[in-house]
Amino acid sequence: MVSENIFSALLMFRLQNVSVCSGIGAGELEKLKAILKLVPEIEYICLVGYSVHFHEVVKQIREEFPHHTIIVCTFFCLL
Repeated sequence: MVSENIFSALLMFRLQNVSVCSGIGAGELEKLKAILKLVPEIEYICLVGYSVHFHEVVKQIREEFPHHTIIVCTFFCLL
């Protein structure tokens, strides 16, 4: 049987390489908050968007989660 301390250590090792990904649409921030509340050990947030309001969402996420690393993925269309 694996002890609780060993299980916790293995879980923490695995979570060092995990990010929670979110879009920027309505309701996404609430989902992000819920996930990070359930698993507070996750340190990385990946935001995906292409709206002109994307920077405002990133700013809001930064204010909400000041100690997390934010990875930003955006798409550009060149005509």
